[in-house]
Amino acid sequence: MSNPTATLISTTTFGGNVGNYYNTTDNFNSNAAVGDGYFGSNDGLHSASYSITNFLGNIVLQGTLVKTPIDADWFNIPDTNYVGTANVGIITTSSNFIGNFVWVRANVTAFSQGTINKVLFNRS
Repeated sequence: MSNPTATLISTTTFGGNVGNYYNTTDNFNSNAAVGDGYFGSNDGLHSASYSITNFLGNIVLQGTLVKTPIDADWFNIPDTNYVGTANVGIITTSSNFIGNFVWVRANVTAFSQGTINKVLFNRS
């Protein structure tokens, strides 16, 4: 049976106020979603999907191995980085990654234009 997909970031437009993003900053983190490690699963299979429109900035998934993390416990997950560099319309891309992460979140930096339509996360 498949696990439910979590929305890490819902529609967020530069200059607006949605979720953890406020128009006064270009960096923010999504809320965290449970990863395979939270349940003691040992396969560590995860996937993510990014949908953006004319996005300028960086999105990377971060994981932690701690049940009650502080900022220093989070690290970038390799091969999950998306860099938006130009007005390219709507882009949807995905990544698969393995790790026994207890929590996973999206980290957005240098957000200066466009819209994050959604960032989705699933654990297998």
